[in-house]
Amino acid sequence: MSRLTEFTNLLRPFVASGRLSPYNTAVKLLFEWCSDSMLHTKLSGIRPDLVHQEWKGENFERVIVIGDVHGCREELEELLKVCNYNPVQDGIVFVGDLVNKGPDSVGVIRLARQLSAACCRGNHDEHALFSCLKRRCLQELLPTEETNNKPSDSTPDTFSPSTLLEDLQSYTWTDALTDDEIIWLSQLPYTLLLPPKFSRVVTIDGHEQTVPTLVVHAGLIPDVSLPEQDLTSMITMRDLVEKPEGQVAAIEESTENSKPWAPLWKGPWFVYFGHDAKRKLQQHPLAVGLDTGCCYGNCLTAAILPEHRLVSVPSVRMHVVPGTKPNAKTKAQSNEQ
Repeated sequence: MSRLTEFTNLLRPFVASGRLSPYNTAVKLLFEWCSDSMLHTKLSGIRPDLVHQEWKGENFERVIVIGDVHGCREELEELLKVCNYNPVQDGIVFVGDLVNKGPDSVGVIRLARQLSAACCRGNHDEHALFSCLKRRCLQELLPTEETNNKPSDSTPDTFSPSTLLEDLQSYTWTDALTDDEIIWLSQLPYTLLLPPKFSRVVTIDGHEQTVPTLVVHAGLIPDVSLPEQDLTSMITMRDLVEKPEGQVAAIEESTENSKPWAPLWKGPWFVYFGHDAKRKLQQHPLAVGLDTGCCYGNCLTAAILPEHRLVSVPSVRMHVVPGTKPNAKTKAQSNEQ
């Protein structure tokens, strides 16, 4: 039984019991039941089989670690050319956020799979996964359009299944994904540990040390072991803030009292990460941020290991205005259509 079949089967009792009439607030149960928190617990496979994964790329001569692509397939293909990508000698690892904002999220997923690339889970990858499952559930389980057109019971809070789908409008692109592609998204790990040959020599307290290389989407909390890292924080955090009791907490948006996590990171891994386009390329003693805002008209960046050399290509255009929804178009794009 596929995970998608399991998901819809779990919801069928709600439909059979009549609790999901499209003409009353019971429809909300479906949407709430499909919420991210419920999906975490109700659908096997939403969490990858391996949350923290060791990437089996020791046979490659090089690994190309690529920053947030966000659906920009054209720039990704150009970056691979500039890196002189050779499928025999080069492995590819993405920091996450393959999708959303750019024009071809499905194409990026398919190219990543075609390249046998590894990828960390990003917050946009996870949002796309959840939203795709919500859309499929609504499309399969809610009544047909003919039923939807019947008169409602005229309760004040009546709304139709189509309204629920409108809430997921920015994820219509996920309708084109195959089951295998959805399952591939569901199995993206939160971290990828690279083989020892791709370790990095760094200077710590005046002494040179060789430290292993780890890839994560957003960040890590210092002095917390990998199994104890908070999963949500690893795909959303940008800053650290000190709690009254002296501990530090991860937060997504900066505050007056917060600090970027990367300059504070002291190991035990050298970390490549993304998720922070506002700060663009970040280079710190033990962490490098590769999100250089390709979808915002800046550039797409990669690090080529083992030399840890940085390579970038410019965006072909601004695909989305910073701060807008993933499906928002720039004025230039609107004029093109």
